[in-house]
Amino acid sequence: MQFLRKALCCLLCAILFTSCTTKTFTQTIALETDTYISSSDLTNHATLDQVFISKNAATEERTILRLPTGSQDSNPDTYLNGLINENPLNILLLVFYLPLVIMDELLNCSAQTLSSSNLTSAKLVMDVLTEEESDLTGKIDLRLLSKPWWQDVTWDNAHYFSSSGRWAAAGGDTDSSFTAVIGTPSGSTVEFDVTEYFRLLIDKLNQVAHYGMILSPAGSSLGRVEFASTQYETSTQRPRIVATYTGSCLNRRLSDTSTFYLGK
Repeated sequence: MQFLRKALCCLLCAILFTSCTTKTFTQTIALETDTYISSSDLTNHATLDQVFISKNAATEERTILRLPTGSQDSNPDTYLNGLINENPLNILLLVFYLPLVIMDELLNCSAQTLSSSNLTSAKLVMDVLTEEESDLTGKIDLRLLSKPWWQDVTWDNAHYFSSSGRWAAAGGDTDSSFTAVIGTPSGSTVEFDVTEYFRLLIDKLNQVAHYGMILSPAGSSLGRVEFASTQYETSTQRPRIVATYTGSCLNRRLSDTSTFYLGK
């Protein structure tokens, strides 16, 4: 009996310690929408397996993408078809607001315990399929878009719901308050550190609109770079945010690793 009591005490301590201790977790969030736009090709590229970035005297190509934006994205066709005819622009804006559910899953905590200080790092990871450059260091930058866009986005237009859908600046309107993040090659990928941006989203939950990100050539020229898109056949090579955070949440059972996918 004494042995049993001792064993139960040990088990209880182990459970309490596990649920209270600070741990480090890495989470992968699959992006759900991406495409590329070209200054010389105004067709829709949203269904392709790849996206491109390049720049020469004749043509520039940029890649745009956004984070998943809530449980409705798991069936976007149903969600949009039921609402799109009422007020397209309102629905468009709604889709681009990053709701609590994303950050709730990111930190694996309830809203009451979310804190930007828990986030150690957040990186956008893009898999390179082919490239015409010997080294991509410092050659691609990430900026935030400042206007909502739709999947039929082109170089000239963010969307075609109304005349207001035209970009103010051809190639995509960007947030001038955001400092561009330069991509860093890592093996067969290019990584963009968006930690500070994610911390801002956590600090201002439901107050900041996420219109997406745009990847562009950082210099005056860039050989064509081909990245795997959200449609790519190998799911582990699709664009993704890899976030690492520390924390302890008593309201949930924590695991060392977890994966959160919406959309694709």
